[in-house]
Amino acid sequence: MIVQEAQRRARASRGRTWAHAADEFYLLAGLPFPDAESYDGYPQYENGIGLVRSFLDDLAEHPLPSSTRTSAVLVTGTMFAPVLEDAARDAGIEVLAVPNRFLGGNVGVAGLLAGRDIARSIAEHGGQGTYLVPDVVLNSDALTLDDMTVRDIERTSGARVRIVGSTAEDMARALAQL
Repeated sequence: MIVQEAQRRARASRGRTWAHAADEFYLLAGLPFPDAESYDGYPQYENGIGLVRSFLDDLAEHPLPSSTRTSAVLVTGTMFAPVLEDAARDAGIEVLAVPNRFLGGNVGVAGLLAGRDIARSIAEHGGQGTYLVPDVVLNSDALTLDDMTVRDIERTSGARVRIVGSTAEDMARALAQL
């Protein structure tokens, strides 16, 4: 891969990887993610570079619990769903991949999901149990891209919705508390 060659050259000459492919590249190509060290401390984390590697490493330290007292469903975008499904499979936890109708089908990250898309997917799923929605769907005013609150999503979907952090540790803690 061209990016890997650029990374190798940059590391040899500069001591840093420098060139990074976005997580979507690895997900779409079905390629394994680089190890944590190659992300140079994650300077592009907010731009979607290294999020999956960070989650996988966090998951190794904080596995999702295999038993909960209530039915819980982890909600995410379509892009991350396969990674989360792999993580949740052994624990017997269901994952709901929400398609992004608001911005279009080629946008698959959880952070760009609209409240109405989340509510619609939960309602279509059956609305049973507790739906754990990642906090990245909310802005600093606790609103989704289409100005919905968590209460709006609950009312529209008819289900219990709980906002959780996006790390494996946050998810494991939330599942253990249910």
